[in-house]
Amino acid sequence: MIYNTWTVKATSKGWDVSHKESDIDREEVETVPNSMGWYHYPNTMDSEQALRDLRDIMIKSHKEEIKRIQRSLWGLNFLSSERFLK
Repeated sequence: MIYNTWTVKATSKGWDVSHKESDIDREEVETVPNSMGWYHYPNTMDSEQALRDLRDIMIKSHKEEIKRIQRSLWGLNFLSSERFLK
């Protein structure tokens, strides 16, 4: 099976998106997009669909991280209330 790769990286100016086609035949394995910004997908899969799948998993991961940070901020605000500053 031949796999191609999408890579998405954050930069100071936005997002760097790159695509690499491979001609190396490798053992067939199930692949899924990685929320860290890369997806090795079979070349039988539509390239645009692979990029959409990667984008969607990255968005989901970012939203989950934002929720975690919001809960943490709420906790910090609670700790700084007058109730604890006696």
